[in-house]
Order: sequence, then C-alpha cells, then structure tokens
Amino acid sequence: MIRADDGTATGTNIAGEDTLFHLHSFTFQLALVPPISRFGGYGLNTGVVNENRTRFDTLFETVKTNFEPFKPFDLVEPTVDYLHIPLDRQGGADTKVPGFHFLLPSRLKRQNVQPLIRNVIFPYSHPSKEWLSSSSAWDTKNWIHAALALNPGEPQTRKANYRSEEQRVFLKSGIKAFWESQEDGDAGGDTLSLVLTVDCFIDIQKVWDPLPSIGHDLMGLIYHSLFPSSSKTAPTTESESRADSLRHFYACLRPAPPVPYSRSVQPSNMPSKLLPFQNRTVAWLLQRERAPGIEAVEVCKDPAGFWSTHDLEKSGHMAYRRLTGELIKLDRQVVVSDRKGKGRAVDDIEPEEQGLRPKDREILPTLLDLSQVKGSMLCEEMGKLSRYAICEGALTHQDLARQSKPLP
Repeated sequence: MIRADDGTATGTNIAGEDTLFHLHSFTFQLALVPPISRFGGYGLNTGVVNENRTRFDTLFETVKTNFEPFKPFDLVEPTVDYLHIPLDRQGGADTKVPGFHFLLPSRLKRQNVQPLIRNVIFPYSHPSKEWLSSSSAWDTKNWIHAALALNPGEPQTRKANYRSEEQRVFLKSGIKAFWESQEDGDAGGDTLSLVLTVDCFIDIQKVWDPLPSIGHDLMGLIYHSLFPSSSKTAPTTESESRADSLRHFYACLRPAPPVPYSRSVQPSNMPSKLLPFQNRTVAWLLQRERAPGIEAVEVCKDPAGFWSTHDLEKSGHMAYRRLTGELIKLDRQVVVSDRKGKGRAVDDIEPEEQGLRPKDREILPTLLDLSQVKGSMLCEEMGKLSRYAICEGALTHQDLARQSKPLP
C-alpha cells in the first residue's frame, strides 16, 4: 500500500459521503511498458545499463513472488486527492496537456511533485462532442476534465469566472495492480498492468444552485456523459448510427389522436372528402391559427421525450432534460407506514411516458413556449394531400383572406 509522505495512510472517505449520490464508476487499464535495458546511440552512455530497468525488474519479481497472477491487489488506496489538473511553471492550469495527472499527496508544492501517472487520456472516443460539438477547450474534452475544472481547489481553466466556491462533483480514485503470465511459461512475456478506478459523486444539496453559463455547460457535459441515454453513445459506423436513429424514431411514434371537434372540418363547397388524418391536420392548423369558433389549446409544454426521470434514492426523484443539461427536483410524496401497517401520503398517480406525472409537468420549464404564437408550418414534401389540406383551410375561412392587414 502506497502511503503519504508523513507515513500515514491516505484517507479513503469523502467528507459527508453518506449524503452524496454515487453517479458513476469508471475503470480502465494501463499496461506498463518496461524501460529499455541499455542506452543506445552515439552519446557517452552508449551500452550503459539503464538503472530504471533494473528497478522495474526487481519490483516486478517482488510482485510475482507475493501475488497470484490475474488477481488485482490495492496499490493506492482510493481517495479524492489524487486526480489533478496539470500545472504550468507559474502554478496555473496547463490546458495544453491532453490529459490529467494522478498525483500522490505531498508536502511539497504541486509543480514540484512528479505525477505517479502522467497525462491520463480516455482510451476511446467519448460522447462529449454530442454536447459541446464546437468546443475544443481542455475542460470540455470529457466529463473528468469538466469535474476537475469545477473543483474550487483546482486552478481555473478559463479567465472568466465559471464556478462557485462550493464543490459539487467529487472524484474518488484509486489504483489496483495485477500481473499476467503467459500460458507457454515464458517469463519474458509476463506483463504488469495498473487499473485506475474513478468513482463520481454529486452533492445533491448543491447541484440545484445556479452557475454561470460556462459552469452550467460543464455540469451539462457531466450529466450528458453519465446519465443513461436511450440512444447509443459508443462509436459506431455511419450505417449503424443511421439504423439506430431510425429504430429510436419509430419507437417514439404513438397512435394518432382523435379529432378534438364535435363538428366536421370538411367544407361544404369542397367536393373531395378529406381522410381522417387530413381532418386531424386541418383541425390542428385551425387550432394553431386560433380560428373563430375553434377552441384553442395552449402549447406550452415540451414534447414527449425531452424529459426523463431518475431516482436518486435518499435524495428523491429528479427530472433531467438531456437537450439543455437541466436538473429539476420533483416533489413526490413517499409512502410512509405507521405501526399499524397503514400507508399514508401516497402518490398513486400513474406516470406518463419517461416516468413523468401530470403534477411534474406543471413545474418543469419549457424550452420553447409557443403558446402565444399564432401560426403553423407544414414540414413535409408538398404533395396532393398537402394541397388538399391547404385548399380546405382557404375555403373554410375565405373571410379571413379578404380582410386587409396593415403592413409592418
């Protein structure tokens, strides 16, 4: 077990960890490449034995003597003080470095401490570009970079203020090691690997506090990367991505609603009879135009699929809008049983699509409020059926077409 400079074992718990929500665990493997045995080239050290290779071989033999192959053992005990932003010579954030550093606690200044693991980079493509596709900044590379940038104990990665003084995201990391033996018994083919584990926690009491726009985007990147998505985020081919998008599109389709009017919208002076789906289209157009005699319906809520609900266990339920990265706490009643076994304060309303309930939609903000917009658009290829719908609307309300309208 690696220990700090003062001889005491590093801490394993986060202050107030019981009140935090464990959002995600991420693990990836790092293979150690042995140093060269001897120096080559035309320098003075040509042919000299590399002392670092000797130390590596001694360490590897100690590991093989004390541990079984393929069985991980703790090398660095997990805590929150290991992952850091790389520093430049002035002690500021060095955003030119492509990854982050894994440092052990030390009493020296950070810029004078050599990282245990340098420039850790995600080994595969990450869905960060789905969220901030036009940004190439260091803190938008992936969710770990965003979490480090939001840590008030780390140097700022931007000149403008984008974070608060209270920490919202905690990264608890540790390292395990194991060695692999070759089946043919060739000791020269044995390898030593490290397993870096990162556990992400969020403070539910603080994530609701507002942040500047840049900080909000960084939190949105964390949510977008770690909250489950109904669509694939792993790298795929173009054909697989198109097929998955089509499957997701057809899965969102629902049965067409009935015409919400008692009278027919079929005009008497139009010989062609409208089909049911054309009646629905015309009814919707008249409704959006707020035509006389037509009951208007306010369109002020996000469509189905924009919001999803998640259970944060002790912290209750919350709604998440993936498009904007917003989290909204839902006020839901919980079943409480007394000693006689009778439940009280039970919210037994059946949830809608994506787990939302009618009461939930009342408190959710709307991304684009169209309740005051009088108009509509036909977003389809112009064909014979679309012409019928337009002609029907013109024939039904000929009086509106004759009215003179002032120019703006």
